[in-house]
Amino acid sequence: MEEFRVEFYSDFCEVDKYSILMTDFIVKNNSDLSSEERFNINFALRELMNNAVEHGNCSDPQKKIFCTVISREKRITLIVEDEGDGFDLSQEIFDNTKRDDLENRRRGIWVLKKLGFDVVVKKNKVTAQYKREGKE
Repeated sequence: MEEFRVEFYSDFCEVDKYSILMTDFIVKNNSDLSSEERFNINFALRELMNNAVEHGNCSDPQKKIFCTVISREKRITLIVEDEGDGFDLSQEIFDNTKRDDLENRRRGIWVLKKLGFDVVVKKNKVTAQYKREGKE
């Protein structure tokens, strides 16, 4: 198991920088990732970090984002935490969300689930876990 952790202030330029560094770390430790998996992982990291900056920390440059990636042979875990108040995402509410609502709310988590990530939200901490294709 390999782990890489960063923290940075709420800034979209920092999101760009750290999403690339963290994706490179994952690829280095999982050289057999397909190009689709690489894209999906980078997309997920950016989505989670951008949401933390914009929604969690309300773009406050004094607040931090804490991000950890854990790379295992069979699973890749992305953990993003911010300094905001967090939110409650009950599965029942998410499952009953109308398609029109996805244009404004919960779109990022919905997309991550469609890309194969299991997503768990606990207040201001989001964990997205990706099971490697053909690894289990």
